[in-house]
Amino acid sequence: MTSTLLAEQSDSPVTPQRVLEEVFGYQTFRDGQQEVIESAVEGKDSLVIMPTGGGKSLCYQIPALVRSGITLVISPLISLMKDQVDQLKANGVAAECVNSTMSREELLSVYNRMHSGQLKLVYVSPERVLMRDFIERLENLPLAMIAVDEAHCISQWGHDFRPEYAALGQLKQHFSHVPFMALTATADDATRRDILERLRLHEPHVHLGSFDRPNIRYNLVEKHKPISQIIRYLDTQKGNCGIIYCGSRKKVEMVTEKLCNNHIRAAGYHAGMDADERAYVQEAFQRDDIQIVVATVAFGMGINKPNVRFVVHFDIPRNIESYYQETGRAGRDGLPAEAMMLYDPADISWLRRMLDEKDDGPQKQVESHKLNAMSAFAEAQTCRRQVLLNYFGEYREKPCGNCDICLDPPKHFDATEEARKALS
Repeated sequence: MTSTLLAEQSDSPVTPQRVLEEVFGYQTFRDGQQEVIESAVEGKDSLVIMPTGGGKSLCYQIPALVRSGITLVISPLISLMKDQVDQLKANGVAAECVNSTMSREELLSVYNRMHSGQLKLVYVSPERVLMRDFIERLENLPLAMIAVDEAHCISQWGHDFRPEYAALGQLKQHFSHVPFMALTATADDATRRDILERLRLHEPHVHLGSFDRPNIRYNLVEKHKPISQIIRYLDTQKGNCGIIYCGSRKKVEMVTEKLCNNHIRAAGYHAGMDADERAYVQEAFQRDDIQIVVATVAFGMGINKPNVRFVVHFDIPRNIESYYQETGRAGRDGLPAEAMMLYDPADISWLRRMLDEKDDGPQKQVESHKLNAMSAFAEAQTCRRQVLLNYFGEYREKPCGNCDICLDPPKHFDATEEARKALS
């Protein structure tokens, strides 16, 4: 049901509230959504920082159905585009994607529907949207809005910098009259400022949602016999589904084999597997045919399974943004969930050695700063949730009562090391 159909069915105007109820089946907006949506409907640029599972997609999908014209959504992953388009079609919305797997005939069909006004949302990769022939097509279309999803990829301060994303500021030159919306779940202050500058957003409405996920318990355990520790931990989960993140493909394969040998329904997932294998694992996990996915960071964007009860980090991540995003895949249904990390200071030392081998430059400095923050989080002796939120510029007065530090406070506290880190 597109906004055109909504208008045909009633004399009343197409409003965000009507679209929310009649197209998406919700009665009320989540925190922050309504302000962002109304700003976009008015034609203003926006930067939206909203936590994983907070309803970011509706922030541009609803304005797309209220405003006239086509909304372009720039997304980094084909699988993510496909999932979004399938969900929109299931709700009766005219949406398509343009990607490298499509035949010439399929692309021409989408282009024809764009030009004939049959589509409301078109999803496209950053590489495609910057091609000259694609920009020329867009120049002849009535664009309602351009949304940039996973916008942290724009910034060299972000944890997942992608050069093709950094070039998206060129679009603002071509389409200065079109409102832009940049969206991400994870961006510290430096990343946020960089996104605004690189996309050249004009007097944007900035929504900075809370980074707190109160239903997730943060727990760090000293790593000594990691496989045995994980198997014992899984015994306590009683068949719940979860994700185990490892620092390398080799570890993914090793951990997967050990779990399968212990009669646990586990499957590996990493970038070295072919696309069909990865798709099979992801779909089997969605269906609950697989209990545990053991993965590298490749199992990332676009994973939207509400009933993931736990995320385990076999190895410490390189930065807090990755940790936050990966742990945020647990508990999207709002029910209690746990983020457990197996921690060995030697893992930090190994990551530092790997970083030292890189050429000096701004990117190395950024990565070093982020690794220091990750190390400080792991070695914290105060509420982990407070440390995590502080990193993103959010301050919580009281300890959370739902992390390992709060539930089992350290017996001795030597402030020297933490003070040194804070001042470094």
